[in-house]
Amino acid sequence: MKKALLFLSYLFLPFMITAQPSLISVSPDSAYALKVLDVTITGNNTHFNTSNGTVVKFGFDQGTGTTVINKTTIVDASTIIANVTIPFAGFGAYDVSVNNSTDGLITLPN
Repeated sequence: MKKALLFLSYLFLPFMITAQPSLISVSPDSAYALKVLDVTITGNNTHFNTSNGTVVKFGFDQGTGTTVINKTTIVDASTIIANVTIPFAGFGAYDVSVNNSTDGLITLPN
């Protein structure tokens, strides 16, 4: 009985483990203040699309009074291109987040 249970666990384990959605890269990963540029955000096991309300947020837009994201283009389920104006918010490392009803909030820190 134990061998049969072990065999079934081995057989169905790949179907029981699902990878969590994550952001794996942002390119370019640095820019000068007041620069306007396209930023490519890449995810893994993500479901980016317009029907699930996918929204991109950059950590430096808090309290700056500047419209940071000019336009967002969803390329496919794992790639977004955001046209961004970098505000004069000072030097530092900032988070990038993507939120939607399928993946929830996923963040790439710094």
